[in-house]
Amino acid sequence: MICRLESQGVISRTRSPLNSPIWPVQKSNGEWRLTVDYRGLNEVTLPLSAAILDMLELQYELESKAAKWWSRYGVSKCQILHLGQSNAAHKYRLGEEWLERSPAERDLGVLVDSRLNMSQQCALAAKRANRILGCIKHSITSQSKEVIILLYSTLVWPHLEYSLQFWAPQFKKDVKVLECVQRRATKLVKGLEGMPYEEEQLRTVGLSSLEKRRLRGDLIAVYGFLRRGSGKGGADLFSLISSGRTHGNGSKLRQGRFRLDIRKHFFTKWVVKHWNRLPREVVDAPSLSVFKRLLVLVLARIELIFTRSQDR
Repeated sequence: MICRLESQGVISRTRSPLNSPIWPVQKSNGEWRLTVDYRGLNEVTLPLSAAILDMLELQYELESKAAKWWSRYGVSKCQILHLGQSNAAHKYRLGEEWLERSPAERDLGVLVDSRLNMSQQCALAAKRANRILGCIKHSITSQSKEVIILLYSTLVWPHLEYSLQFWAPQFKKDVKVLECVQRRATKLVKGLEGMPYEEEQLRTVGLSSLEKRRLRGDLIAVYGFLRRGSGKGGADLFSLISSGRTHGNGSKLRQGRFRLDIRKHFFTKWVVKHWNRLPREVVDAPSLSVFKRLLVLVLARIELIFTRSQDR
């Protein structure tokens, strides 16, 4: 049976120590099924340790499949992205050709560099949004508030908020780059050219700053994780303080400590202090719609705290 399956290409021999043997087991109805014997792997694997793929074995599989399909991999299109300052930056090769290093790579539309600095992604998102605003300005003759804000919220906002929890701006210059996009959009409305941006323009068109909008979206996401259990394992992202001696709301999150400054910009870290400052009646809202309505009432004060914390 094993020889027949091997001749058909269903199974193949392997040289990796991380693979386990396959045993045929006969079922009660006379049929055969293949089972994997993990005993050999468990003997050489340390407890609570994940198996790491052997790069040589992976390279061997890629080369063997390429030869089987009579094709070649585009080595010139393969690059290595080293993450972290303490990365050893080893060199890798595919076949006989060495792979080049890449300073930044784009995955699912998000540009990530080796230092996890999101300034390039912020500039890229602002560039895309400004292109859409340019098309709106030169193709739409109406300058009414209803038309401009509808087009802006429909066509421009998705570029500024796509996967925002991952690439949220980390520095003031990045916040300013994104905010300039909305400032340019409000200037398209007739009669708002000479008004102050935050005091008059946003209030007239019924918008809030992008900084305030990002904070609102993150707090809504935390409420969904804690109250509604959005996603599998979403509640594990945060740790509730079990002590009953908490001031303010009774669902405060534990503020973890971290050694690297880059971690303070992670969604699960920086949003904790803003959640803990919410009043009890907002945190204990019975539904998401009630939470959103109450959050609007207290968000002005939270925005002042957020801006003040950035100035430090």
